Amino acid sequence: MLHFVVFILCDEVLFYVLHYAFHKVSFLYKHIHYFHHELRYTVSVGCEYAHPLEFLFGNVVPVLLGPVLMRTHLFWYWVWIAYKLLETSYVHSGFDFKLFGRLQFGTNEHAYHHSHYQDAYGAWYGLMDTMFRTTNHFKEYMKKKKVN
Repeated sequence: MLHFVVFILCDEVLFYVLHYAFHKVSFLYKHIHYFHHELRYTVSVGCEYAHPLEFLFGNVVPVLLGPVLMRTHLFWYWVWIAYKLLETSYVHSGFDFKLFGRLQFGTNEHAYHHSHYQDAYGAWYGLMDTMFRTTNHFKEYMKKKKVN
């Protein structure tokens, strides 16, 4: 379990920092990350639709950092990779299943991210987005949507 905690923390922090930079540094957005945002609406196959540099540094490195640091067994490495592929496909799927009662997993936030180009820079877990309050626009949007 310790390995997976490290995997999640490495992935969450590095993915958030890089994804945030891809949005806030105009050169990176215009020449690299915009390619991914050509998909204005989320679909599962869109999770891998990225510029090669973004795919390598923004997707592969955050996922591999934890297993490399922990020098994990190959079996657990493959379990982690399978989980991450399912997670990113789900977040880009456009479906928001309510599991375990009220608990939701961020597809609405990510759909908003693709349609409004802001908020939800972190991974599925939402740790960094919560810490840096980078889902505030989404929350306001949802409040207005419920009123109307």
